[in-house]
Amino acid sequence: MRNIVGSVVRGDDFFERPKTIKKLWQAIDNGEHILLSAPRRSGRTSLLRHLCENPKENFSLVYVDVSSVDRRNSFYERCLNAISFKSTQTPDNYIKEFIHALQTIKNKQQLIFIIDEFPQAILNIHRARDRTNTIQFLLRLRDIRQNPAFNHIQFIFTDSPSLRTL
Repeated sequence: MRNIVGSVVRGDDFFERPKTIKKLWQAIDNGEHILLSAPRRSGRTSLLRHLCENPKENFSLVYVDVSSVDRRNSFYERCLNAISFKSTQTPDNYIKEFIHALQTIKNKQQLIFIIDEFPQAILNIHRARDRTNTIQFLLRLRDIRQNPAFNHIQFIFTDSPSLRTL
């Protein structure tokens, strides 16, 4: 095993964390949405990529990096691309297409979106638009997470806390 810093670690170089992986799968099995917060360069993304590459039966995990997203539609477009869903909507309607995609994949298997650097996307959307737009985005995503019709969808959000947020 090599000590690799700065990029996603895979294969033999990945440092197994069985207790952490077990806790994550327990939360996923319980249908929970997860916020995984850890400092930068702690291996958070490598851990989540490991989950994607080693899913349990009847689970599909997709990784979505949203660190550069600065519009709500860009967020939903990236999620659609992650599940290889061909959009038929104009860029102003990606949310509708995302909802349609979630309804289409219902009952096939549990789908977990791993949304990396979610707070950065929120900050970018806020800076590019306004407070109202950001709140609407968060409320819509909350509606999706809490809608019983989407019990087959879960989210893992990641965060890199910094001194400014402590």
